[in-house]
Amino acid sequence: MFFSTRRGLFGISMLGGLLMGIIAVVIVAGAVNMFGSALFSSSEGPQTKDFNTFRDVENELRDMYATGETFTSVPAFHSDTTVLIALSHNQQTRSTSCLGPEFNKPLDQCSSGACLCLCSLINDGKACDPEETICTGFVGQPLDFSDSCNTLLGGGIQTIRITQEDGLFTLRIV
Repeated sequence: MFFSTRRGLFGISMLGGLLMGIIAVVIVAGAVNMFGSALFSSSEGPQTKDFNTFRDVENELRDMYATGETFTSVPAFHSDTTVLIALSHNQQTRSTSCLGPEFNKPLDQCSSGACLCLCSLINDGKACDPEETICTGFVGQPLDFSDSCNTLLGGGIQTIRITQEDGLFTLRIV
């Protein structure tokens, strides 16, 4: 018989135990890695969160306009490298008296209507990168913004208060 000696059985038992130990370590390491990733990091980076905030504000504006709702708050995230800017239909540039970067309305995206833009900052926050700016125009809709400083600067988790009076919207961080 091949495994009749004690040494043969001991060798098989040791090899099986070693193999089981390696498998257990791999399973535990994988579980710790998955749990740690879920616990300590987010699947969304700052750019994705900023974009989601931009879309949430855009959707709230459209919903509020359609329903006539006068006030809402939107939980938001902004990194310190972006800014959310709203321009009225007759405003081509953001007022220089406002905090934030210089900004010109991108006519290819906003034309003659009101405009909501998410801008990536360059030059130490003094300007928007035209290659990294996305906008939604409200062309053909009477939705508009009420003042020239609808600028929301970044800085982490925030609440954006949106108010509407007669189709004119104001955005503020509270």
